[in-house]
Amino acid sequence: MPEPGQAAPDPAAEAIAWLVRQRDPRFDEWEAFTRWLEADPIHAERYGDLAALDAGVAEDLAAAPPAFETPGAAQVERRGVGILPRAVAAVAALVLVAVGIFLLRPGTAYELATPPGQTKRVQLADGTRVILRGDTRLRLDRAAPREIALQAGEAWFEVAHVPATPFRVRFDGGVAEDLGTRFTVRHLGEGSEVAVAEGAVAVRAGPERIDLTPGRRLRIENGRRRVEPIDVRAVGAWATTSLSYQDAALSVVAADLSRTLGVPVAVAPSLRGQRVTATIQIEADADRSMARLGPLLGIRVVRQGAGWVFAAPR
Repeated sequence: MPEPGQAAPDPAAEAIAWLVRQRDPRFDEWEAFTRWLEADPIHAERYGDLAALDAGVAEDLAAAPPAFETPGAAQVERRGVGILPRAVAAVAALVLVAVGIFLLRPGTAYELATPPGQTKRVQLADGTRVILRGDTRLRLDRAAPREIALQAGEAWFEVAHVPATPFRVRFDGGVAEDLGTRFTVRHLGEGSEVAVAEGAVAVRAGPERIDLTPGRRLRIENGRRRVEPIDVRAVGAWATTSLSYQDAALSVVAADLSRTLGVPVAVAPSLRGQRVTATIQIEADADRSMARLGPLLGIRVVRQGAGWVFAAPR
């Protein structure tokens, strides 16, 4: 609330400020940005309008022919113009005054990432909610706000349905297109996985289209595709306090624990083919979480340096 006698904040001005700050590669205030979007529907509306305008003007500038030949390096240094011709700089300055958005940037793409042991919740301009699991990287583009690339890790998507513009997640092995749903996409060591909790997802893997409904999961490993059932409660369970598995490789469990707890977890060679079905409760104390796993999974959990190793029982 503004102080008495103080003007209320202008949503458009605030949206411009967020757009400018997000161009800094070191920007990490995504939770604060999400809170601002959720505080008032007009915030998301203004941000979406300005982001679209920003991307459109940037594309026009990129496509326009140069006004004149770029001066040589020595001339640039002497005149202090940088790498931009004066005409382009003048146009950009006019745009800056009229729109309030600084357009001279390397591009519209940006990345969201989390370190091991941490999750991040983000709300996109269209209202879509994304949760990044630990040790995850997403590639986004303001010029195509409903196109995301999963580069590593796993993310949960709760998509705002826009019939005219499908929401797509690209991953190693295919593209998942949302049909109005909640789902996860995950990068595995030798493939990828898409699982649906609600609604439907169409996955294009090569020439094939695979439609997934709630409680179905597509696994792509070593070029092979397999659709199998999954408990809907297990989809994105890592975003709460538990990890659920049905016939999962022990190496997958270890990788998930590494991302969730932020400590390295390895599997002894003799157990790499072992599969498990279990629900693991996660605590903030990594030692307590790991201590419970031995009896639950029928293995030994051995401390090794800063992490742990799953070993065969004696």
